[in-house]
Amino acid sequence: MDPAGNLQAGIPLCPPEGDAGTGMAATNSVAPRTGNVSAGTSIFAMVVLEKALSKVYPEIDMVTTPAGDPVAMVHCNNCTSDLNAWVELLAQNAELCGAKVNKGELFTKLFNLSLQGAPDCGGVIP
Repeated sequence: MDPAGNLQAGIPLCPPEGDAGTGMAATNSVAPRTGNVSAGTSIFAMVVLEKALSKVYPEIDMVTTPAGDPVAMVHCNNCTSDLNAWVELLAQNAELCGAKVNKGELFTKLFNLSLQGAPDCGGVIP
């Protein structure tokens, strides 16, 4: 990462691995009606809008593409941390019942099972 050896160890702050603009560019989500989702410890969705929102929504942060198009960003503090906790709970439950559980396989099975859900999320999405 630092072939010249200029970076010093022990700095009090480590910059994040990327930012919203990097994600938009990396996924080519810079044109209206495109978007991306970043899922990690937290999760956020960014949708490039065709026009500005008609009013302020406190749940939506407005940012722009590198070209200046409006982008609606929704952020949640929990994502993979919550998923990890659920998988841990399910694994412990299975182990209590005598099953041997591989958590990697459990993640795979749960994610594949989620693909069988109703397209409208059981009526949540019209």
